[in-house]
Amino acid sequence: MISKDINPPVWMWLGGALFGMAAHFINVIKDMKQDQVSGIEGLPQRLGTMKSIVIAVGLIVAGILVVLDVLN
Repeated sequence: MISKDINPPVWMWLGGALFGMAAHFINVIKDMKQDQVSGIEGLPQRLGTMKSIVIAVGLIVAGILVVLDVLN
């Protein structure tokens, strides 16, 4: 059976994207110093550890708000 015109709701992909970005920022933190020494210049490495943590927390909060808004 083939699904036609079935797309996930916006809240689902938006929440997933926000949580995914937060996971990226959190995952980079453990290797931050080695990445900076190696010359890796991604956004978390450019911002540094503390700003990356703040952004990750903000992304998680935004993801929670998106998902909870659907439940209300």
